[in-house]
Formats: sequence, C-alpha cells, structure tokens
Amino acid sequence: MNVKQFLKATLFGFLIWLIPLLISFVFYNQERQLVIDQTFFKSIMVITLSTVVILLCSSYFKRLKDMYLRQGLFVGVWWLAINLTLDAVILLPWLKIGFADYFMQTGIRYLTMPITTLGISYLLSKRG
Repeated sequence: MNVKQFLKATLFGFLIWLIPLLISFVFYNQERQLVIDQTFFKSIMVITLSTVVILLCSSYFKRLKDMYLRQGLFVGVWWLAINLTLDAVILLPWLKIGFADYFMQTGIRYLTMPITTLGISYLLSKRG
C-alpha cells in the first residue's frame, strides 16, 4: 500500500462516519430528540451505513490489480477503527452514554465494514 492509497482509505473512512451522521440529523429536533420511531431510525442508519460502505469500497477497489484480500482486511479494519474512534471522541460525549452501552446499541453495527470489504475483496480475488 502506498501513501496515496492510505490517504484515500483514511478519507473514505471519515466519509463513512460523516455521511450517516449528517443524514441522522434529519431525524432529530433541536432538543436532540428523535422525531421518528427508534427502531425505524436504526434501520435507516444500518441501510445508510451499508450503502456508503459498499459504494466507497467499490470505488477503493476499482483501480487495484492485486492483493485484494490484504487490502480488504486492512481497509475494513481501518474504517472500523476510524469510525469507533470518531464516535468515542465526538458522539459519546454528545449522547452522554458509556462505551459499553454505545457498542451494544451502535458500535457493533460497524463490524459490517470489515465483513463487506472482505466479501468484496474475496470475490475480486477469485475473478482472476
């Protein structure tokens, strides 16, 4: 992996965190209260996260010629780390919840990142 790929992976990790966050603001009022059902909101966020990860993963792998599995593992774990770190630094204080509660409610969903990147990279490695 070269510096350009690393910077691209880092930017994409940040975008994976930022885009769902910005979309989530639509569903909160000024008092930080959800304006829709919480289960429906979480479903929307899972769909949003999955869509953003797939789109950016596809873009990331578009120019790669080899080492798909290695790149898939790195990118998935890197994106997971970026998103957990940004949530810990920014969202947890804002939401006023502990890391354990946060991880059970939201953080565990971020495991879809390495699962998705590994799945896509595996398929690319089999394509020849």
